[in-house]
Amino acid sequence: MAFLRREYKTTDLQAMSQAYRGNAELSSSGKYYTPLVCIVSSIAFGYYLYTSIIWGIIWGLVGLWYSYLVLYPQEVSSFYYRKGNSQRWNAVNNMYTSLSNVNNDAEDVIQVGIDSSEGEFQQDLQRLLAALSLRKPDKVNNAFKQIEDKYDEDIQFKQFMEQINIYFDMGVPDMKSFKRLNKNYNIVYEIQKKGRSSKNLQKVQFGFALIVVFVAVIGISKAMGGSNWVDTYSHVTSGIVTNSIAMTIAFLAAHHIFFKRYYKDSANVTNSRSFKK
Repeated sequence: MAFLRREYKTTDLQAMSQAYRGNAELSSSGKYYTPLVCIVSSIAFGYYLYTSIIWGIIWGLVGLWYSYLVLYPQEVSSFYYRKGNSQRWNAVNNMYTSLSNVNNDAEDVIQVGIDSSEGEFQQDLQRLLAALSLRKPDKVNNAFKQIEDKYDEDIQFKQFMEQINIYFDMGVPDMKSFKRLNKNYNIVYEIQKKGRSSKNLQKVQFGFALIVVFVAVIGISKAMGGSNWVDTYSHVTSGIVTNSIAMTIAFLAAHHIFFKRYYKDSANVTNSRSFKK
């Protein structure tokens, strides 16, 4: 089963966490919220369903295990790729605007991209500019290929950099192509933003559903009476088995129906095979 193994190596997670270290979004505790909710809700459901601290701890450990294997790595990668995506979009728009200055050459345009970005992506552009300054065709082509390959899933960015490469070689920008690519990039970026907003709303709704179910469990136990709930359900074999099956199904359903879909979108996250340092 996919969630029985960790998709990202610890070194990959560290690299992603440090890629935009100075950025408040990635440096914040936001990546811990979802794992923390999973752990706390597991403890709460375990305790109230079984009316047992031991079972609360057991299911809390299951929640911790799932958070370690799935949620935390996916949250880190989600922050990383969202930030990288916004950095490229911002740089492309600024580079396109700089093309309106006829005195700017390809290197000036890339410098504008460097000045309007930060972290890992800024370093990638700096390495590209350094290669261009050597004026060696093989070094230049290899530098463009490296940055295009690294972000090959971002088709619009890759095509924009290909045009920058042509501009550097020819000395004259194809403004028609640049305009078309910039327009397409903005359209795609807006679609991605709306998609992410929709997914964030779904996460909130999922959390609300957890609260509703939890309140229902407490309501049922109170309606039966505390001692009656314990004597006839939570501490008897049939109740323990039923609760264990219900909790297992809940974890599987949450993984396959919600979290797997939430993290599947490439605008949110890219799989470990695509992580290139």
